[in-house]
Amino acid sequence: MRLSLRRKHRSKAGGAGKRLRRSVLGFCLAGLAAALLAIPAGAQQRRPSAPQISWYIFDFPPVFILSGPDTGTGNGDVWLSYFISVLPQFRHRIVTASISRMMTDIAREQGACTTSVIPNAERAKFMAFSRHFWRVQPTRVIYPEGLAPSINLYRAADGQIDVAGLARDETLQGGYIDRRSYTPAIDAAIALLKQRRGGWAVTGSEGAVEMLALGRVDYTFGYPFELRYLLHRRGNGMPLASAGAAGDPEVVEAHIACSKEAVGEALLAALDDVLDAAPPPPSTLQASYRWTRPEELSLVLSRGPGQQ
Repeated sequence: MRLSLRRKHRSKAGGAGKRLRRSVLGFCLAGLAAALLAIPAGAQQRRPSAPQISWYIFDFPPVFILSGPDTGTGNGDVWLSYFISVLPQFRHRIVTASISRMMTDIAREQGACTTSVIPNAERAKFMAFSRHFWRVQPTRVIYPEGLAPSINLYRAADGQIDVAGLARDETLQGGYIDRRSYTPAIDAAIALLKQRRGGWAVTGSEGAVEMLALGRVDYTFGYPFELRYLLHRRGNGMPLASAGAAGDPEVVEAHIACSKEAVGEALLAALDDVLDAAPPPPSTLQASYRWTRPEELSLVLSRGPGQQ
């Protein structure tokens, strides 16, 4: 589950919109959310006592797209726009920040929220989470579709990839983002690649895509939707396939998260009520699934415990 160039501390809102139903609407990285609608002029002056929510976003195409011709069209942009439109009882502002600053501000400020966080014990100390969640795929093995026969040599019966075995294969070159932590299984495979000097270290997702496009690596690791979008932006139509790493969960649950205090918890309660009530507009789902292949979509859309 996007807007104007380098939008910082910029608010938007929209019409009332339809209400969401209680069902987990999937997508990822990570992790979902939405593009901003403009708050009518003077709206905040008309509601001076309304609680203020600061929505934190960061530059992460195609979740949040903050520059270029696709500005504002990311799945995170679209979902956030929808959330804002159905919660007029709050004043909303957008804050563009790094992930580290986002976490710091949620820990110390009132009404600081973000759209997709995977809960853990440490985050639960300072974050409150929505009852509703989205299924998101963790980072995976990503490779050109034409190399599937070579990658499938390491595929288990459940469809997951033995990434340690893949990393030991000297006929294949792997790519990875230097100093980035993926999942425990993938991090261990990258350590093997480094030991045998069988991989390429790059500085970011764009570099990983470039290595794939040039044929310098046979596979890499990351979020499939992210690399497909970046490949599309390069004008390269090479189809990319993906598979999870053995030992990793196929999906994780990402929740809307806010500061753990009265304003943040009020926002989450109101949003859960909206999510209980009615389905979102088709545009939100279309934005979420644009860069997801059918076999991946079947995972993130599968029903889970407590889901209706």
